[in-house]
Amino acid sequence: MAAPPYVTVTSRGPVLRATLSSGRLVVRIVLFDVERDPVRYVRRGGRPEDVLRVERR
Repeated sequence: MAAPPYVTVTSRGPVLRATLSSGRLVVRIVLFDVERDPVRYVRRGGRPEDVLRVERR
């Protein structure tokens, strides 16, 4: 039985997760990188292929 999809918001962007009959689908929209020296957020590129990550687990 599939679980409902859900959305979380992380420091780098939203994460969408859904349970499928064959596993889990995870879609991450990586909008920011975190630099450590000095600590700051840096916006990533504007093209979808630069920010979208799709995985089946």
